[in-house]
Amino acid sequence: MGRKWKKKAPVLPRLVAVFVVVWLVFVYLRRPVSETALLQRFTRNQADFLELRSMLSTNIPAAPLVGSEELSVWSLEDYERYKALVRRAGVTRILQEGSDLRFQMVGALGARKGERIAVTWTEAQPDCVVASLKEFRKRRSRQDHAYLSLTNDWYLWIAK
Repeated sequence: MGRKWKKKAPVLPRLVAVFVVVWLVFVYLRRPVSETALLQRFTRNQADFLELRSMLSTNIPAAPLVGSEELSVWSLEDYERYKALVRRAGVTRILQEGSDLRFQMVGALGARKGERIAVTWTEAQPDCVVASLKEFRKRRSRQDHAYLSLTNDWYLWIAK
């Protein structure tokens, strides 16, 4: 007697299903960060941001073994503490422009497309303050950046 062959299931529906799942994951990961999540993250790590600000006001972060004689360099313990605070707060980059201090949390590091969001500390009154990130995203064509007030001298900074 001959062998009975089972009819193979079509491959196309499986490929379509895999494509749909991959596309949904891609869309989910590319959605903008919610304002609520950013506010919670700041509130949860506010003490870390305050400590980072005080550390940066006294000295610049340089690795203890890399610094030159001209620069005052942190001790190894201070540098390790700085790196731990940056990691715990979820900061990807720290920028200092005059008296402004930006702790970037979301977005590309360079000038690539997409929005960048940072927690900012500044003593000066910011130029364009918005009530919510949604408001900034709606009127994108008019502004390239905006501030959202968090607490005393702390703002959420968003830029295109």
